[in-house]
Amino acid sequence: MKRHTKEKLINETGDLFQERFEIRPEFLSVAPGRVNIIGEHTDYTGGFAMPSAIDRWICTGISKRIDKSIHAVSIDFQAEIKFSLDEEIIFDDLWKKYVYGATKIFTEKFTLKDGLNILIHGNVPIGSGVSSSAALEVSLMNAFRTLTNAEIDDLELIKMCQQIDHRFLNIKIGLLDQFASQFSRENHLLKVDFATNSHSYHLADFSEVEWILIDTGIRHELAVSKYMERVEECARGLEAVKRTNPSVISYRDILMTEIDKIADSHPVEAKRLTHFYNENHRVAETAQAIEHKEWSKIGNLLSESHESLKSLYEVSCPELDFLIDSAQSFSNWLGGRMMGGGFGGCTLNLLKQGYLDEFKELIMRAAVEEKEFEPKFLDFRIVGGAEVLQE
Repeated sequence: MKRHTKEKLINETGDLFQERFEIRPEFLSVAPGRVNIIGEHTDYTGGFAMPSAIDRWICTGISKRIDKSIHAVSIDFQAEIKFSLDEEIIFDDLWKKYVYGATKIFTEKFTLKDGLNILIHGNVPIGSGVSSSAALEVSLMNAFRTLTNAEIDDLELIKMCQQIDHRFLNIKIGLLDQFASQFSRENHLLKVDFATNSHSYHLADFSEVEWILIDTGIRHELAVSKYMERVEECARGLEAVKRTNPSVISYRDILMTEIDKIADSHPVEAKRLTHFYNENHRVAETAQAIEHKEWSKIGNLLSESHESLKSLYEVSCPELDFLIDSAQSFSNWLGGRMMGGGFGGCTLNLLKQGYLDEFKELIMRAAVEEKEFEPKFLDFRIVGGAEVLQE
């Protein structure tokens, strides 16, 4: 998908809206995709993570209609839907589920007196692990909030976005993706505590290094079901620990000594909790290392995270492992890991400054010659979170 500036995307969305609906949008809501530097599969268990928004966005144009119908157009899918607020419909296409779910959840709390014209346009790569879905949710909810002057704070707004996945896609996701899309600040990483849903900002001066995402192009069918398995395995692990130590209330109360106690009776659950425990410590170490620009240490922490996701959490796949193994042969590669839910998607790689083109050539050659697939590369900048603009 072509890359262009946020301003160009916003202008295109406004023009396409007028072309389709013969009026200008009342507001344009833009929300970014995200990367997650470290802290993977920790949000739904109340852990820590360090995400940030990136310079790819979903833009939603919106205006009120004179009737009660919702008319939504997706430029990128070249499709549209129409429905009324009182209709109960099950859609097959994911983007339609998100639009319908967002509208339903919003109108359960806030009155929507009029129908809506909605046009969606973006440049967040779909299915690459940079969370185009959360960007869509956040863009939609911000548009609804602004159009209706609804009193919703940002945390409540992203929790409403989360409910779209829970209720309309049956995926019990955490808040990582929505948090990054809504709360990010330019040139900073977020450090999010999902036990309290609080966050802090950490200045991200990456002038000495370069980041690159490598998309496998693989989308394994079992990704969603395996994600839900991990949620359930963690929950069973917590209950097992509680039986050995009733003072444990949450995942964050668990110590390694308590995980060791359930290792024989619950080996799978113990592996999942070990990843959670160690990944939280890696987030804390990474935050300190970023402050002191300890790039080699950060690279090592990324690689430790990948090994843990591969061996303890078991959410990697051969294609992701191949990309990481291939990268290790590059002397100016500092470290990397799979990023996102797993079973496909992309790897996140940290390099010394000035070696990006050489690295891309090595990875492409290895992938084509040894595995017969062509990975895609995605460079990015750290940007701020969602915003709404009046036409």
